[in-house]
Amino acid sequence: MAKRKGEKLDLPWGLGIPITFGVAMSWFVTVCWRYPELWKYFLGYELVERFASTTHGRSKPWWFFLPILLIGTVPWTGFLPGLIRQSLIKMRGKTLSPVLWGVGAAIVIPFVVVSCSGSKLLTYILPIYPPLALALAIWLSGQVCPRCEKTGWGFALISLGVLGPMLWCVRYVWSEAAEVTPSPGYLLAATLLAVILVLVWGIKIRRGDVLAKVGWVAGVAIFLWHGASWEMERINDLLGRQASVCSLAKLANHHQPERLFIYRARAAGLLFVTDRKVWISRADADVVVKPSIEAEGRLFEKPGDLKQGLSAGQKVEGITLRQVYREEFDPKEWEVTGRAGEFLLIRGYGFEK
Repeated sequence: MAKRKGEKLDLPWGLGIPITFGVAMSWFVTVCWRYPELWKYFLGYELVERFASTTHGRSKPWWFFLPILLIGTVPWTGFLPGLIRQSLIKMRGKTLSPVLWGVGAAIVIPFVVVSCSGSKLLTYILPIYPPLALALAIWLSGQVCPRCEKTGWGFALISLGVLGPMLWCVRYVWSEAAEVTPSPGYLLAATLLAVILVLVWGIKIRRGDVLAKVGWVAGVAIFLWHGASWEMERINDLLGRQASVCSLAKLANHHQPERLFIYRARAAGLLFVTDRKVWISRADADVVVKPSIEAEGRLFEKPGDLKQGLSAGQKVEGITLRQVYREEFDPKEWEVTGRAGEFLLIRGYGFEK
């Protein structure tokens, strides 16, 4: 497109593409050369099956990422229709710059690929947010149609102005959240910031430059989003199987059991927080490369295996799901010492010899 206008794209594609592939593939080739069984795992299980099948158990409809994208771009979501409309107009008129072609490709191509995948997680579209933010910044710094600008800033003000006060109402419409809604301090600060933003906007910066508007909206949004992150521990129990297990891992660290385990649950946070070697059931281990003798010794088949080799009074603690605990653990031999969402931290003791 740029060459048709007589512009020169000084990009070394011939050399750049091989270098990119070489750097990206070097680790995979090196590891697979040493462990040939990984070729099938990487290319088959982690690439082809993850994309073209539901083997990983994360099947979602094709539109799954659309609401995630709209929520994730708050408070800038109102600008997206205008950005898309103006980009399509420029594409039809062949006036879209090479920079915007590159930024657009970094947004559209990954979004289409992950939307077509048979396995979907919320985090799969995180890489498109930086180029999307760049595209919005480029667009807002140029000529924006008045109606698109009015819609965008209006949505930003409404979303931020309503969000703080709305959080106060959660406990009244969601019974499970009655005791775990955000703290009064955060709610008060969020509400005051929203009110201040609306007042300052109406009095001072409504007709100001774009940078001032972006600064005010971004500042309030950063507080609300990061403040919500600080408050996550209070609402963690509402997140089910998406809850963080860090609080349980800290408890386990405090208890210092002789043995730690994970059973039929995705709880990698236990490894990161405790920084200890953890026992895991063989079915959950995804063993591809033959493990060492020491690692093989930490694989187990059933809960009863976890107590083998422990003396009377020695503790074994681990994380499992509530449903699994009810189905497979004897409450006379195991006790619950902590809970986070659907995850339980449970404890047992070694047998007398």
